[in-house]
This record gives sequence, structure tokens and C-alpha cells, in this order.
Amino acid sequence: GSASFKKSNGTGTIQLKCEAASGAVSFLIGISDGTPDFNLKPRGPVTHNFSSHSTCGLPKDQEIWDFNKAVNQATQTFCVCLDILKSA
Repeated sequence: GSASFKKSNGTGTIQLKCEAASGAVSFLIGISDGTPDFNLKPRGPVTHNFSSHSTCGLPKDQEIWDFNKAVNQATQTFCVCLDILKSA
């Protein structure tokens, strides 16, 4: 809830969970205020085998987000953006 968001000063991590994957998946994660003008700066890529472990986040040096920078002031929300990359 909003109390947890305030307590964390608007920072946190994003964990991706996939329960129906087979094999490795590569992805990027970003945050946005949901408007087309927002300067999205995705992090990654990360490659993870979700059939071995159903959750994955970014590497330690990339995992902390300042969600305050992406909050849409009109709606008091932010978006989590996920880009699944093509397999080689």
C-alpha cells in the first residue's frame, strides 16, 4: 500500500514471475509514468531459465529503482515495462 511506498522513500526492486516457461528467456525492465513523452531507460538484458526458478530480477548493481521518478502526478501511478527479447 501507500504506507509501504512512503516508508521505502519510493525505492524498491522489481521481480518478474513466470510459471509457464520452458527454457531461457531474455528481457529488459523499465519504469515509466505511462505517457509517451517519458524517457524510458530500460535495464538489462537479463537471461533467466524460469523452468528452474519461477522468479528473477535484475543484477544487484541494477536492481534498485527510484519509483518516485516515474510517478505520474495526475494519476499517482507508475508503469512497469517489460521487453521480451528474441531468442538468438
